[in-house]
Amino acid sequence: MRLMKIDFKSMKKENDTNEHTIKLQKYLSMSGLGSRRKCELIISRGIVTVNNRTIVKPGIRVSLNDTVKVNNKAVKLEREKIYLAVYKPTGYLCSNYDAFGRNLVKDLFFEQYGRYNLYHAGRLDYNSSGLIFYTNDGNFANIVMHPSFGVKKMYIVKTVQKIDKDKIEHYRKEGLSIKGIKYILDDYKIISSKKISLTLNEGKNREIRKVFNHFGIKIEKLERVRIGNTGLEGLKYGEYRRLTSAEVDWFLKKTGSKVK
Repeated sequence: MRLMKIDFKSMKKENDTNEHTIKLQKYLSMSGLGSRRKCELIISRGIVTVNNRTIVKPGIRVSLNDTVKVNNKAVKLEREKIYLAVYKPTGYLCSNYDAFGRNLVKDLFFEQYGRYNLYHAGRLDYNSSGLIFYTNDGNFANIVMHPSFGVKKMYIVKTVQKIDKDKIEHYRKEGLSIKGIKYILDDYKIISSKKISLTLNEGKNREIRKVFNHFGIKIEKLERVRIGNTGLEGLKYGEYRRLTSAEVDWFLKKTGSKVK
């Protein structure tokens, strides 16, 4: 994958003085610190400075000539965009740090890609396995995570008790409200009496585990096998690979972008 050239002149400008500038949250996102929304939260914590001036609100514009720091550490735009598909094993955390010293997903690829500020696009909980993306492209991460882009995620669930098809059908047609949160299944396929494929459009925090607990059905294994156009094909447990340009373009075209 070739290096991405960032052309400040072609970026949308609000007036003549903004010709070579971009908003701070976008700058941080393009530096590999996360999605723009996450970067807005980072700014609000008061740990971001621009030319030694602390910034607490997003929206100010910065240029390549400005000195931007987070926690007193300078951040620079990462020109090369990285997109990794990782086959997350169970017993690994989607986090950059764990106070208890548990395994981190990023450790699987750190030797080769540790120099990049990669972060996970979405999550898989500690006891779940399967496909997860790591990237330094905030736009790509937002497309993967935000339900408005319609990127579907497919899971295979193995259970201890038999699966009640009527309950699953209700979950798909009517949805479920659990502790004030509404969950709706996009599609499903019964594989056996204790195994099912589920497809979610949004996939809220620990949704499948909460729904099956609501049904009184214990999950034996939960694995995500597909995100959008990308599956686990060619990956072994704990392995990773770079997404192809065609795979990345499938996501980016949802906003009219593409890999360069």
